[in-house]
Amino acid sequence: MSNISKPVELVVFDIAGTTVKDNGEIANAFQSALNEFGYDVPVSKINPLMGYKKTEAITKMLTEFEPDKDRIREKYVNQIHDRFLDLMINYYSTAEEITPLPHSEEVFSLLKEKQITIGLDTGFSKK
Repeated sequence: MSNISKPVELVVFDIAGTTVKDNGEIANAFQSALNEFGYDVPVSKINPLMGYKKTEAITKMLTEFEPDKDRIREKYVNQIHDRFLDLMINYYSTAEEITPLPHSEEVFSLLKEKQITIGLDTGFSKK
């Protein structure tokens, strides 16, 4: 077996918490959306779910905090998710304290110099 190495052509990064500083805004927006629907969920319960698809995370929280399991339907989960997205979009559209994480800009510059394509990925909607 030979050790043929191929040049790197693409590097993909997550956004919040990887390339852009996240001071807990995502968890706070998630908590606020749940709270607006009547659920008092502590951030300590939300943080472990941050890597999940957000509709799955909402369903997990409802499974734990909603006594009437018949309420946990796709439409209801989507309503909470839509509110979460509204809060996140508002935050990222208006916050002045959004900053790159240390060295992320330098890494991007280095990759550009080497003509390596940079991709950004997120679990959020295109908005």
